[in-house]
Amino acid sequence: MNTRLDNAAKVVGDLREKVGQIHEVGKAAAELVNILRAPKLRGGMGELFLNDLLAQILPPEHFRLQHHFKSGDAVDAVILIGARICPWIRNFAREFPPCRRGRGESERVLPASNSCAD
Repeated sequence: MNTRLDNAAKVVGDLREKVGQIHEVGKAAAELVNILRAPKLRGGMGELFLNDLLAQILPPEHFRLQHHFKSGDAVDAVILIGARICPWIRNFAREFPPCRRGRGESERVLPASNSCAD
């Protein structure tokens, strides 16, 4: 009988320890949520993640961050595919601008049938 009680006490002690660890993780998650409420911090982190993602899959000469078109439109990044400039916007709630052809003075919007997805 004593061994059963000892085993039960040990199990209850282990459970208390695990519950305490889960509670600490919950507090840390709540702190992270509070930190990420700041839009500028979220934006900065998103920009870092985007740069890291693009750098992992593309050579540096095939993408640019914070690209501004002559029209005044700005995007978070552009992916350069041949003569095409394909914009990348982190905020997917906004509409993506169309792809543009060229990198110089002759930058112009491509027709919808000639989008980056073609």
